[in-house]
Amino acid sequence: GACNREAAAVAALSSQSDIIVVGLPGRDDLDGYIDFVTRHGLGHLPHIEDTDGTLWNHFENTSQPAWIFFDTNGRASRGRGPLPSQLLKFD
Repeated sequence: GACNREAAAVAALSSQSDIIVVGLPGRDDLDGYIDFVTRHGLGHLPHIEDTDGTLWNHFENTSQPAWIFFDTNGRASRGRGPLPSQLLKFD
């Protein structure tokens, strides 16, 4: 699915030292998201289990893939679909 296509981009983004990536798996059971994390080598990232959708609802996330960025002041930017390509450009 769409999240499988985004896994490599998430791994690349997590390698940038100034960005902290936290996974918020949802819409699956515990075994499903553990399998996803293992299959895509994302075990080095912290993940927050949200199998009941509480956090998804809090952040008004209604579909996958989705992302939320928080700046150092706590302001959030949200989006759906692939990660913005400008985030994946390295100097």
